[in-house]
Amino acid sequence: MYGILTAMGNNPEAALTYLVPDGQLDANGHWVPGQASTDRWNLLTNWGATNSIRLEALTAATSGASAMRVCAPLSTNDEKAAWITGEAMGYFAYIEESSFTPKAKSYLAILLGNSLVDVEDVATNSRDRAGNAQNPWREKEPATTPSDRSTEIMLLTRTVGTDDIALTILSDAIGRYSNQRLQTILEEYPDTELGSNDDMDNLIARGAQDDGALIGFVEQSAINARIKDVNDDAEAEDTKQDVWTAVLGGLGSGLTVVPVPEVQVIGVAITIATPYILNLVRTPPNLNQVTTAATMSEFSRELIFQGMMAQASNDGRLPDEAYINDKKVPYTYDWMDDNHHIDFDMIRKSQDYQQEFNSWLEDTDIHAVDIENDFDDGVESGRQRAGQ
Repeated sequence: MYGILTAMGNNPEAALTYLVPDGQLDANGHWVPGQASTDRWNLLTNWGATNSIRLEALTAATSGASAMRVCAPLSTNDEKAAWITGEAMGYFAYIEESSFTPKAKSYLAILLGNSLVDVEDVATNSRDRAGNAQNPWREKEPATTPSDRSTEIMLLTRTVGTDDIALTILSDAIGRYSNQRLQTILEEYPDTELGSNDDMDNLIARGAQDDGALIGFVEQSAINARIKDVNDDAEAEDTKQDVWTAVLGGLGSGLTVVPVPEVQVIGVAITIATPYILNLVRTPPNLNQVTTAATMSEFSRELIFQGMMAQASNDGRLPDEAYINDKKVPYTYDWMDDNHHIDFDMIRKSQDYQQEFNSWLEDTDIHAVDIENDFDDGVESGRQRAGQ
């Protein structure tokens, strides 16, 4: 059983088919499991003693199924995956953190990373208040869990936050989610330059606010989980530094993952077979500047802003004048090719490149969206939701 369940972490379709063999949608569009699905879940959660091996297997299988949480109007896979993910949250959240191995915590990070539609509702306190006015991209996000899992998400985020690798994986998912959200907004306004349409710019700023809420919620949850038994101030500061390193490293790697153009749906869809998550993680070159919660907020905001501007350039949303200087000479940078495509991964691993990029963004022909206040408000509200 252990081997079969663990292998499902690499095979989302098989995991979903096995874990949710029957059921149907209700009038609200939520998945209602059939008897076979209910019996199977009860069997798996009562299979032998609750030990680390069993938890690894079950977290692997459910994390695999969670990768099917992608908006899919012509399929019920999204709703099936939302149901089993919610059941998994309800089960794992009340197990002692010490019972999970580092590998199991990574599987939980994948499960949460594929469930950011629910995590964001917790971070922004918007469950049951979501709608087009409150969240304009809701219809393109994955289905939410049938029942409110806010408490379980809070508990699981703390569990994930106790492990550097798991925390990095979850933060990577936030970066991917941010990119997908921005791409979805850009596709709603084709051929529209950044800074030329108030409606588009306001949506981008609103998305940045929710990005900030996610980052603040995950960061503070991890800090709370790690310092609860720490009495020494110096050790507490070292602990915060470890959290910031993991969050910023993961966030940066996720922001380098380019969303598929013209696919106007959102869904992170990571699995344990996504090798480039940890391969892309690099310690930010100027991390020594992050010494307080305020500088952490500033640094993460700069990452989001840089990623946003690189994505806008790569999507053709900046004017031609943005690529020539005041002497009408084209800008030449190692991180920008002749087609104005920007290699954001190259930028984020070099402090010199970051300074060049920021200097380029000061060109008067680049009309950037101001996200500072929105993002910072989001971070603060996310931290408060985590119990700052």
